Amino acid sequence: MKTHILAASWLLLMLTACAPAPLLTNQMLADKKVYDQIDESFYLKNKIVVDKVVYQGKNKQAAPLFNNAEAAFKSSLGKAGMLTSEERAPYKLAAYIRDVKVPRCFFGSCETGSAIEYTMTDTKKDQVIFEDTIVVPYTGEYPLFGANMALVQRDMVGKAVGENYAHFIHVLSLKTKDDLAKDNPEQKKQ
Repeated sequence: MKTHILAASWLLLMLTACAPAPLLTNQMLADKKVYDQIDESFYLKNKIVVDKVVYQGKNKQAAPLFNNAEAAFKSSLGKAGMLTSEERAPYKLAAYIRDVKVPRCFFGSCETGSAIEYTMTDTKKDQVIFEDTIVVPYTGEYPLFGANMALVQRDMVGKAVGENYAHFIHVLSLKTKDDLAKDNPEQKKQ
């Protein structure tokens, strides 16, 4: 009986060590400051539905960390007033997390960053109209003494993704219908 309990405990420890727990949704939200920068009458207001948010980085073991990235992205876009229902949405948005740098922390400060590829599709034409990879650095602070560095690093990774979302929301809020036509990768090829 003791052997079974020890074996089960060891197995549980090994399973949790292999797959990191997902970051919390609120760890990856866009910073609240971005919403103050958005004009009330921007073009993409209530015109987007999120198709998917997928981690496609090189470190495949990190993928479970980002299981809640789609919920954070939807929440951030929703707070910006960009989301609508699927049947009404003229635009569909996908995000591919390409890279999140491992935080480098020293003397109360951590440096990290993220690269996320965003693709917007016109739902009526089923055509990609906007495609860009946004790379955003992030620097955050933590208490110099008594901080659990494993938790600090997880939090910094989440905030790096949230900072990227915030930057992208700001970019989207400035887009006009004409801008989206100019950004169209298909038209650029012609």
